[in-house]
Amino acid sequence: MTSNTIYSGQNKKQITTYCVLHELSDTRKMTIYKIRKRNGSIVTFEKEKITAAIQAAFDAVQNTETDHIPALVDLVISNVEAKIWNEIPDIETIQDEVENVLMLQQFEDVAKAYITYRQKRAESRDLKNIVVEVDKTMDEYLWH
Repeated sequence: MTSNTIYSGQNKKQITTYCVLHELSDTRKMTIYKIRKRNGSIVTFEKEKITAAIQAAFDAVQNTETDHIPALVDLVISNVEAKIWNEIPDIETIQDEVENVLMLQQFEDVAKAYITYRQKRAESRDLKNIVVEVDKTMDEYLWH
């Protein structure tokens, strides 16, 4: 495990980075260019989406320490790059790392808001899938 320290924000809060590197002879990290969505499709990686998600979690708990967000995003990306080695990460891996970073950096309230949002989105996706399945079943019943 490697450790680096980033000082972020007006009050110079220390954000400590921990990158877990695979036990490989070559410890270079792969830069993320693509990600795998939940439906299996591969799309261009957008760092801004991580920034927006973390910002939304900070906003949800009215945390004004948003000057830390760029360092947190960089830490998430760095950790994911170290973990994936030469694979395309999936969205869940990135989201799990956002949770881990927020918790490790002691933004527990922000992490809780982020986790709650993820759970609600998962429930929403599940409900949508149920509606689609019912609709599909009805179409098959009525038209076949």
